[in-house]
Amino acid sequence: MIFPFSAIIPTLESLAQSVRAAFVAQLPGADAWIPINNVGPTAKVLSGALWQLYGRLAFVAKQAFCGTAVGTWLDLHGADLGMPRKPAAAASGLVDVTVSAAGLYPAGTQFQGANGVIYASASALAFGGAGTQSVEVTDITPEAAGNAIAGAVLTILTPFIPAPGDSAPFTATAVVDSATPITGGADVEQDGPEWTTDLSFYRGRLLFRKRNPPQGGAPSDYVLWATSVPGCTRVFVERLYAGPGTVRIFPFFDLDFPAYGGIPNEAQVALVANAIAQVAPAEAAFAVQAATATYIEVTVSNLNPNNATTQAAVTAELQALALRRGRVSGSDSGAGLMDFLATPASFPAAWIAEAVIDAAGVVSADVSPTTDTALAEANAPVINVGFS
Repeated sequence: MIFPFSAIIPTLESLAQSVRAAFVAQLPGADAWIPINNVGPTAKVLSGALWQLYGRLAFVAKQAFCGTAVGTWLDLHGADLGMPRKPAAAASGLVDVTVSAAGLYPAGTQFQGANGVIYASASALAFGGAGTQSVEVTDITPEAAGNAIAGAVLTILTPFIPAPGDSAPFTATAVVDSATPITGGADVEQDGPEWTTDLSFYRGRLLFRKRNPPQGGAPSDYVLWATSVPGCTRVFVERLYAGPGTVRIFPFFDLDFPAYGGIPNEAQVALVANAIAQVAPAEAAFAVQAATATYIEVTVSNLNPNNATTQAAVTAELQALALRRGRVSGSDSGAGLMDFLATPASFPAAWIAEAVIDAAGVVSADVSPTTDTALAEANAPVINVGFS
């Protein structure tokens, strides 16, 4: 049972009545309820001060519990466990720059995304003529908005320095590299709702740690180690995947790649592997791997009403469904309440139909597929939706 802290705060009216009664008890013969007297207004003033005091006491009481503490108070709970809040992280990756003439883009050249995020190049780009080169860029402001998918078009803000004497017409384009998109950006870890179990929030990680004390290599330890990496929001663990002593870890970066089911790229897999390598037991043979996407092509027909608003609501609801109920299928036999183990799994069609009908504004719709989707080992569901 979660204690309702608001229950310890009396109402202003009840406090005023209590103060009036106290005046009467101390002043025999006084009547604190007659319309014209100085006791009634005084009781109201005192009851207001008492109400604020009760409110402060209720706030302080909430800070005693990790499930309800906020801000700095929640940080103190984390300090007890040696688990600081994850800081903001800057996104980085490669940008492919194509120019039509010889010249130079200096180190620190700035590129701007469609959402206003500005990146700076780590090195100069020298062109002997028309051509394409790749350069590493980093978001100048650590934030999740700095992540950019492959093929995203960027605006080059820094002027091109043409080669001496070159007066040919000049054009330049910049797109995010397909093999190494801009990733790794993350906002400061947020508190999260009270008593949340969502590991994308600081409170969720702390409560998971309290409920799953470190055990020197238990499955829950791998979840904690992986989610210590900025941006990592979910983790599935598969024990004995290749025999005794082997563990396979599947991390997800849902805020970076929501359209791709949160499946990370090679750079993010390497970040998680490095974090685990520093704390994993010496005898553990672990592997960090990106799940393979099993694409579920959802078709929504006869949507009622059928408009841009309901279509957007359906799309959002299906993405939330994949995040909430999607999992990695694996060979683990499962154990107890460890729902983060990669056990054999499928994705029921009933969940999809329910999500479509539950979308805001939807009255009715026909949905396919109508059969469950089997998930092969090491696969996770990614939902694509179309309307007809």
